[in-house]
Amino acid sequence: MSGVAGGRDQRASSETEIECDELQPMGEEEEAGAGWRRLLKLPPQPSLAPVAPAFSLVDLAQKKEPDAADEHTPTTLAGHVMWKLAVRMSSHHENRLLQHISRSILSRGAHKHGDRKPSFLLEMDPDSVDSSTQAKPRKTVRSSIPGLRRIEDGANRRQMDPDAASYPETAGRPASTAAAAGAASSSSGTGSNILPPMPPLVFSPTKGKSQKRARNMTLEQYSKWKHPGLRPGLSVRVVRCETVSSMPAVTEYVLHVVDLHTRVFWITKKRFSDFYYLRRKIRGMIRRAPEADDEERDYLRFLLDLPFPRRRFRPASAAAIIRGLGEIEVFLRNLAALEPTSRLQRSLLMELQLEMCSAEFVSSLEKIDTTGEPIEPKWLTYDLFRRLNCEGAVEGSTCYQFLHAFRNRVATVETAVCSECNTFEGVALAAAAVKDLRNTVTSIEKYISENLDPQYADTLSLLDQSVDVSSVLDDCVFHAVEDTILVPLEKQVNFLVGWTVDKEAEKRLARNIERLKCRSQTDSGIPEHLQSDEDWGLSCHHLSMIDERTLPMDKIQELLRAAMEIFKSCGEKNLEWRENSALTADDYLPIHIYVVVRSGLKRPLATKELLGAMIHPSLMLGEVGYFLTMFEVALKYIADM
Repeated sequence: MSGVAGGRDQRASSETEIECDELQPMGEEEEAGAGWRRLLKLPPQPSLAPVAPAFSLVDLAQKKEPDAADEHTPTTLAGHVMWKLAVRMSSHHENRLLQHISRSILSRGAHKHGDRKPSFLLEMDPDSVDSSTQAKPRKTVRSSIPGLRRIEDGANRRQMDPDAASYPETAGRPASTAAAAGAASSSSGTGSNILPPMPPLVFSPTKGKSQKRARNMTLEQYSKWKHPGLRPGLSVRVVRCETVSSMPAVTEYVLHVVDLHTRVFWITKKRFSDFYYLRRKIRGMIRRAPEADDEERDYLRFLLDLPFPRRRFRPASAAAIIRGLGEIEVFLRNLAALEPTSRLQRSLLMELQLEMCSAEFVSSLEKIDTTGEPIEPKWLTYDLFRRLNCEGAVEGSTCYQFLHAFRNRVATVETAVCSECNTFEGVALAAAAVKDLRNTVTSIEKYISENLDPQYADTLSLLDQSVDVSSVLDDCVFHAVEDTILVPLEKQVNFLVGWTVDKEAEKRLARNIERLKCRSQTDSGIPEHLQSDEDWGLSCHHLSMIDERTLPMDKIQELLRAAMEIFKSCGEKNLEWRENSALTADDYLPIHIYVVVRSGLKRPLATKELLGAMIHPSLMLGEVGYFLTMFEVALKYIADM
């Protein structure tokens, strides 16, 4: 009992806890000094007015005058409370809890003070320090503390650093480990005020976890693969679930698997029992590891600590199935990202491989000749895959923490953009979340690029002189980070981007596209000497493939291929085709409009918003930015017709 009482006392003294008595309105006896304030012999409570405190309400009652240092101290109370809620909440109930918090914030004062904005900033009011000016307390929590008044969000106050406010532990961190922390919590506009805080991007081992940095594999080790029957990297994605027609209670999961070395893609279907028995087999192999592998066995326990759906003996709900789909994918990708450096890890990788395909199929993959392709980018892609998708690695753990936090943010946005809220607030929230996502992805890409082993650049520099080493490295890093971050968040990103699209403009664009499909090349303004005999079929095909690609980087590449096909077709008509092509923008734009109309894109405006929001900032100055601008101009021209 003493331990329980001690724990209760310790919780009561926490800065983020508020005593129940303090939440009650004060009566006349308490105003005269009776009650618990008289027993504690506390000094008179000063009058308060709104500013950012670095102390709790209990400390506020004991503070007589504001210190000079405290006047510029960023608020940490709200940041700590929201952060502790975010990291401690169960993934099964995070959506409901965040919805409750968001509704409480949005509905605060909606009935009596609908014109006021919520604020949680307090400061000492020097004009109301005299206790004689205290008014009679009302029956509300805020008014029960004398001297409190409300601050409007638009009032003049100092802009605070959200990282320092929510995560004060990053203040003393070296620049090398905290350089990427700012982008994860960057906010824009009023929309980010009610969004849950983002975790800092700390690429260092987490306390209490058995983590390590992924070991780099040399080019010789990769080129002379010494593990026959084991493929160097399988990228597994659980894309959807289906119900078996003959057995409605049974769910099948559709998996997309890619062999990273040969880029061979195949689809397989599995039931939950297959994943359940695979995990049980993995657990048994780890527990039965020889005594010499104690350290490795402790490290591999992170696989067993990953969330995994429970086995059910009755039909599961749709929400439980979708939640389990994500948990199964995380488990499979962590298993696929193990390093084949020990016998135990090679055995685990082999079990996963046999679950995804047969031994005969693996033999056929080994017979594929890839000697005509440069092996260096494949080697770098495999190393980045292991580093970014393993929870046991520092980089992988940071990425998974960000995925969890961003899903919480999107859950808050989904609650905020209800029918009762105006469209402008919903667009501001969605735009702020998308901007934070792009900033975080850019920060991760920058960290990975700056901390790559020098052997990659040194080896790539030995290739043909025409190869741009920095471009190859950037392409590999961008593709690996987008595959790790944006593919699991595809549903959330599409939701956010959809809210930033003007619905009326989208409908008008769709009507005009249907009306223009019957126009010929001549009616579309294309000169006769530039018209295509194939009706620009290949360019239309590449543009339509944008809907089939998942990564923004792949979508942009399809846009570039569609543009290059236009230049190539014109080059075959005896036009000069080089970097400074004779095909001017005035000649290119009518052809591009014709291709956009006949490409059959499902949501062209949403595609344009997605590409514009998720493109890497460094690519906006080159040909990518030029053709993306031409794509935007073409859509605007069609919508305004």
